[in-house]
Amino acid sequence: MLQEVKNFLRIDGVEEDAFLISLISAAKIYIKNATGIIADETNDLHKLAINLLVSHSYENRLPVGQGEKLAFSLESIIFQLKYCYVATPANFNAYLVDGVVNLTWDANIESDLAGYEVYQDSVKISAVITNSYQITGLLAGTYLFQVLAYDESNNQSKLTKAISVEVV
Repeated sequence: MLQEVKNFLRIDGVEEDAFLISLISAAKIYIKNATGIIADETNDLHKLAINLLVSHSYENRLPVGQGEKLAFSLESIIFQLKYCYVATPANFNAYLVDGVVNLTWDANIESDLAGYEVYQDSVKISAVITNSYQITGLLAGTYLFQVLAYDESNNQSKLTKAISVEVV
């Protein structure tokens, strides 16, 4: 992310790197506090918000919220992040106990969260409203599991990273 911010700000050299890293960290915290969503560096809208927040802080040398008001475009992006995106479930885990695959993850905090979809080998196998799921009756083999979250407007998060479980 540092190199992207430096390109966005048109900064060469390494003299400002430590300061920029602290501004990137502050921008991610701002996004989390403003939206309830952890900044996702793979999402273009998140990256744009981080770049704009860092740019604002870098140019004004003041913390966000002091000095000039945030630009309308940045306020709009933060609004979209807050209401149009669903966070990917965090701390996804899959493990085998007595032939049963147990899936667990942290509950999402979106106020309009509708539930989660559970995937086995890239195929949706269930929709649940809790942050856990059990799979029984699997034949011996290796299976990949993932989860995504969705809200009442059917906006979906990205899938979690796939976790492999070997059933014996």
